[in-house]
Amino acid sequence: MRAALFGAIARVPGVELGGSERNLFGESGTVVSRDEPGRGQRTDLILDPDSGNVLGTRSVALADNDLGLPAGAVIFESGARTGIVNALGERPAT
Repeated sequence: MRAALFGAIARVPGVELGGSERNLFGESGTVVSRDEPGRGQRTDLILDPDSGNVLGTRSVALADNDLGLPAGAVIFESGARTGIVNALGERPAT
């Protein structure tokens, strides 16, 4: 399943493998990126290389953005954590 997910992502035009990055919680993962030229942004997915889970996402300004931000500025960032719980409403251990 994980290999199929990474294989499908790799076939999307413009997708690049970006090495290792940390999400908002400091968890390290593999970055998959795609430039959005019409928007002047790059979208990054941070994936757990072992499970394939999404650890976070971010949007980064490109040089040609219309927001007036310097290239490399983070526009948006999110982090995700998953876990198994015994009942609805419980929070996973951190």
